[in-house]
Amino acid sequence: MKALLKSFAVGIITVALAGISSAQTVIHISGSTAFRAALNNAIVDIMNPGYLIAGSNTVLGSATQLVVSGTTKVGNYPVVIKTSLQGSVGGVQSLAQQSPQITFSGSLGWLQTSLATTTTITTAVTASASNTDPAAPADICLADSFQASSFAYGSGFTQLKETKVGVVPFFYVMGCSNDTAVQASLSSVTSISAQQIKLLLSAGLPLSLLTGKDADASVTMYPIGRDEDSGTRLVAFAEPGFGVFGSPVQYAPGFGGSISNNVTYPIASWPASPTATTITGIMPYPANTVDGLSFPVGHSGIASGGNVAKTIYTPVDINARDQFGGKFGIITYLGAGDAQSAIKSPSTAFVLNYNGVSGQLALSGDPIPSTATNITNGAYTFWSYELLDYVPTLAGPAKTVADQLAQQIITTEAHYSGIALSAMNVSRSVEGGVINHN
Repeated sequence: MKALLKSFAVGIITVALAGISSAQTVIHISGSTAFRAALNNAIVDIMNPGYLIAGSNTVLGSATQLVVSGTTKVGNYPVVIKTSLQGSVGGVQSLAQQSPQITFSGSLGWLQTSLATTTTITTAVTASASNTDPAAPADICLADSFQASSFAYGSGFTQLKETKVGVVPFFYVMGCSNDTAVQASLSSVTSISAQQIKLLLSAGLPLSLLTGKDADASVTMYPIGRDEDSGTRLVAFAEPGFGVFGSPVQYAPGFGGSISNNVTYPIASWPASPTATTITGIMPYPANTVDGLSFPVGHSGIASGGNVAKTIYTPVDINARDQFGGKFGIITYLGAGDAQSAIKSPSTAFVLNYNGVSGQLALSGDPIPSTATNITNGAYTFWSYELLDYVPTLAGPAKTVADQLAQQIITTEAHYSGIALSAMNVSRSVEGGVINHN
């Protein structure tokens, strides 16, 4: 999966080795980046005080890689929990095939003893190939979609035990431009419809269809999106009727000069602050291999929601042109937490209403307020269930951890990434499906 660039494991510095018992059960968790804040908070909350922790981000809720060592409150089991969150579909595949699809490339040292009173990790640890555990299958995964909606279902795949733990809302977010005339038009857009999204994903969208102004027809809006590993992508394609297995033409922006078809996505060139550079070119996303499958130019996308948020945050340069010499803008789809990051000041990116209805994303505080009645009552439909999955044969401390995480998210932590099941007055049976009142 992603040519072993993802990694479960996490190297442990020498000082940590002395404090880790060989009797500890190692539990690997993969899957959704959109629900990582809820998952990470649940992990530390099921542990007894005094656990050791390390993460790939100093903010607990933003870490896509986490290592926690200690004992569980239920059963007092000694465990090491390792997460590598890159995408729902990839997590489901790793579980359903029970093959070492995911490796944790990361050197995460133990940094502090407890997060009992704070959600800030002392230091974010950068991934390092020098301390990488062998590839291993996931034991548990968080998924933004049902297994039956993904390719990892049916013959050759184990049917997983799925538990609904919350609702994850998604949002379409429009980027900004340093061209004042283009930005003025972008700023007038408030909503995007399902029909417009289907055109956006298949061929790009003239800005005039969003503004109603003929003068904007020369500006093309291009979709920036996730790769095939992503549950966010699956839901974003299902909701407007584009089709879970539809063939999109998604795009990759270039920084510091125009790009060509054979240029890989320049993740390493991103600055520490997105405002330090601009997008200067755009082309269909290069051909890519994801989850062992090959995809043509335009079909794939970016590997994480956080990196999509960085992209949509970055303004299009005043001199930027697409492959046809025209001006352009960008639109993407994001889970609540990443959407919130993308629109925080001083960003001029903004969330669009979907089919004229607001998803009520909060700019500060929890990503989704408890008063998000458009979602809980069914007016805003761009959402899916978040599920915690594991194989039916999971047993012992790993199953205890899985069940405790599910219960902890359901009762306490879902609001970090979405909406608690108990707040929902409506339900649906499949991504993009009909919504009914409970």
